[in-house]
Amino acid sequence: MNHLSDRIQISTTEIKNTDHILQNIRDGKIDFGLVEGNFDTTEFDSFFLQKENFVCISHQQLDISTIEDVFNQTLLIREPGSGSRNIFENWLATQNYKISDFTKVMEIASPNTIIELLKQIPGITFIYESLVAAEIKNGQLKKLDFPGFKIEHSINLVFLKNSYFKNTYQELTTSFLQETNSITY
Repeated sequence: MNHLSDRIQISTTEIKNTDHILQNIRDGKIDFGLVEGNFDTTEFDSFFLQKENFVCISHQQLDISTIEDVFNQTLLIREPGSGSRNIFENWLATQNYKISDFTKVMEIASPNTIIELLKQIPGITFIYESLVAAEIKNGQLKKLDFPGFKIEHSINLVFLKNSYFKNTYQELTTSFLQETNSITY
């Protein structure tokens, strides 16, 4: 079988927030991006890759039983422009809350840094579950479940509308989905 990976070379240059990725697509600096945030569908086309659970995670020693309790904790959150921050802010607004309602907020650009800090200091974050699955499994971090807090969001391959390479991006997406569906856990 002739896999797409045999015919195309993909280079990743950097991991940034949604706003930065979309601007780089507009500017022609990158051809497409993997985006977990919201984007303008009148400007961009996309192909769905997967759904991700967005969860509340805490330091293993915190004892939190209600959503109201999280506001007394240190919130570690991505910077403005991040898709995950936008998703969280939108959910907060539906509950009549905002980020400034938290006692202490630390803005951090890297999800990996947030995860490493949470292992060391008391605090909470809202993040995609797949990013912390190993830490939850081995007890380094704790997943908090609250009534009314259930967020899923799509991860998409995003590119400019009417791109000449749309068929190639479709092929890339199909190849990715076939590969991920064949992985056994």
